[in-house]
Amino acid sequence: MRREPEAEAVEFYVAELAAVDAPGSDAFAESACWKRTEFARTAVVTIAGLDEIRFEGLQKTNPEVLRALLESRPGEPLTEEKISADLRRIYGRGDFESVDYYIQQDPGKRVLVIQPREKEWGPDYLRFGLGLATDFQGENYFNILAQYRRTWLNRLGGEWLNQVQVGKNTFFATEFTMTHLGLPADLQKNIKLNYYDSGHMMYLRDEDRAALHNRIADFIDRATLMTKQ
Repeated sequence: MRREPEAEAVEFYVAELAAVDAPGSDAFAESACWKRTEFARTAVVTIAGLDEIRFEGLQKTNPEVLRALLESRPGEPLTEEKISADLRRIYGRGDFESVDYYIQQDPGKRVLVIQPREKEWGPDYLRFGLGLATDFQGENYFNILAQYRRTWLNRLGGEWLNQVQVGKNTFFATEFTMTHLGLPADLQKNIKLNYYDSGHMMYLRDEDRAALHNRIADFIDRATLMTKQ
């Protein structure tokens, strides 16, 4: 009996599928890899465009300070991955017990409503610390630390931090910071804070003066590289 070409093609196709389904075969590995890639690709859930982003439940916090932390923008494509990153940045400020969100359908527009739950304690925070160390050969020392942090001194998010430590390493430090530039989140990561033992008079200490020179040179090099990209 003569076998038709179509039948041979069907048998060949079945044999190929069997090879793919055989665990341990190269075809099986490639198929599994493709499936994992497709799953990862479809796992990013895209949400229809939004018309507005709104904050709800805030009492002490200025919503415009939080808005500057968002990468999500009205009118732009939105994903759950991007929303999750925004919520992590808001929670990372340390002012909230939790941060949640939901999508609200208002007449003629879709609204992303973000719900940060402000801490019931604060805005004053007092912290104490004790450090003890020994080399078991007669060398013993200690450090006692007291820290006071006052948050939201103004609507720009002003924060005042004071630290006093006595013992092996005795020091006093005070720092006032304020979010007033309104930089978007993708630019805020470019801001760095550096500290010097000589305080604001770095030129009085050779090590600090050299460190300042190197950091300024590094800043110029990185800025030059970014403008060329």
